[in-house]
Amino acid sequence: MVHSKINNWIDLSFCLPIKVHRLQDERLLVEPGDINACLKDLRPYHGLLLLVDASELLSSLPEDSSPALIRLISVTSPLKNLQQLAADADIILSHVFQLVSHLLYWGKATIIYPLCDSNVYMISPYAPTHMYSSLEAKFCEQFPNMSLLAVLSQFSLPISLSVLDDPMNSSYQQHRLLTQLHTYVYLIPPERASSSLQNGELIEDTTRTIKTLESSDLSSSYQSEESLLSPSHSKASSVSDEEDLSLREQDCIRQANLTPLERDSIIRDASHNSKDDLKNFIRFCPYFRGRHHLEEIMYCENIRRSHLLSLLDKFRNVLITCQFEDTAVVALNKRL
Repeated sequence: MVHSKINNWIDLSFCLPIKVHRLQDERLLVEPGDINACLKDLRPYHGLLLLVDASELLSSLPEDSSPALIRLISVTSPLKNLQQLAADADIILSHVFQLVSHLLYWGKATIIYPLCDSNVYMISPYAPTHMYSSLEAKFCEQFPNMSLLAVLSQFSLPISLSVLDDPMNSSYQQHRLLTQLHTYVYLIPPERASSSLQNGELIEDTTRTIKTLESSDLSSSYQSEESLLSPSHSKASSVSDEEDLSLREQDCIRQANLTPLERDSIIRDASHNSKDDLKNFIRFCPYFRGRHHLEEIMYCENIRRSHLLSLLDKFRNVLITCQFEDTAVVALNKRL
């Protein structure tokens, strides 16, 4: 790190990220390209975790530091996402992203998903598990009568915070002792669907079902809105509303970019579910390629976790779920 003044007036500071981040962990390998990759995948639902004490960080800032940066550091909490931090600090979200990039560059913070009961963690493969590690001694000083190894043993297998007796301590993530796992969904048609494709049943069944969807009454969910209209206006507008929703359904199916095999499998599996469930599932199909975890789907579609899990359970015969790290987080956890 370099700190200097030009003409005893202008502060000039810069650092080598690969060196700064190794002050936290000598095995870390965080290069500028990794920080850029993290920022590329950064979303408003992500959180910011300070790697140093907030008061210590504030005292180390130069006198002419940005007031917005000071406010952001002051309100930062592992329980808040970036959107909440922007509101609490009275800063526009785009500026928060810029300030976050500054903190990442200097190795003062890292990216997490905010702590909540539904989070799933397991012990990091890089966590020091030998009995006489320096981190074990520091842990005993901070938490007397507790063993770091005993705490980490709870995370030998992936575990949700909701089943833990003690609240999650953010220091575990500050020292990168734990890895958070997110659930990603894959749309995988079962093998039995391939036989119907060979028998020529696929296109006929798919076309018939889609026509049924398009001809069905899709305006029932808007019944409360129509009740506010006069009878004549309601009658005149019902046809156009139904046509508009039918086009919307067609567009949703087209955007899902389903293969004939996938579409056949979904429709067959939907025989025990409502048409609304089928329409919603088709709308979510673009997320079922293993590139979006549940938390991202919840944010993008403004849907509750319970509702999303219920929908996935209804179509579990054509879905496979896997758990691995968020791409924005993993970019900052590379090791030598």
